Amino acid sequence: MSARDVLLQIAQVVSVLAFAPLLQGAILQFEERVQRAQGPGLLQPYRDLWKLFHKQIVVPETASWIYWAAPIVAFTAMLTVPILIPVLTDFPLPLSDMGDILGGGLILTAAAPMAASARAARSWWRSWPSRR
Repeated sequence: MSARDVLLQIAQVVSVLAFAPLLQGAILQFEERVQRAQGPGLLQPYRDLWKLFHKQIVVPETASWIYWAAPIVAFTAMLTVPILIPVLTDFPLPLSDMGDILGGGLILTAAAPMAASARAARSWWRSWPSRR
């Protein structure tokens, strides 16, 4: 993996972070024009983020470590998309091979609750009195 590849990967993540609110503003403005209404400006999502990041933090006294970890995990999960899917280039990125591993993990994670519920349904069906 060369320095150019690493810089391209970082540039992709930064550009997605920087332009995502702009895309949301464009979509909201388009929806308002379709409805013939006056909506928020194109840069309103940036102002909303500025306001959000400058709010006072209020933490409940009974908050556990999950209260702090959940936003970090959610933000990190959203950052895996620009790491794995090329947006700025038309050739594969250095870390894009990890997408196969993550996709397989997602399938296995989704399959485990389905298998458990199928086993529970089968045992419930067998325990029904009229089925014996």
